[in-house]
Amino acid sequence: MSMKSPYHLATLICLLVLTGATAIIAGASHSVVAILVLAMAKILLVTLRFMDLRHAHLFWKVAVALLSGGFLAAIGFLA
Repeated sequence: MSMKSPYHLATLICLLVLTGATAIIAGASHSVVAILVLAMAKILLVTLRFMDLRHAHLFWKVAVALLSGGFLAAIGFLA
């Protein structure tokens, strides 16, 4: 497996830990907010590391953060 960056492995481990935390928290009652916060963290990790958004213009960084945050807020409101 070739890696473009030595940080990909650390990002993968972080994503696995966040996914495991989501699975553990999912069993608790009233855990919607915590699950959505973990989902937002995973979205930002993927977009910043694997989609190279960290090299993009500030507008795109803010747009992705606001769009994904708004989407998750809407889901939290409906839940």
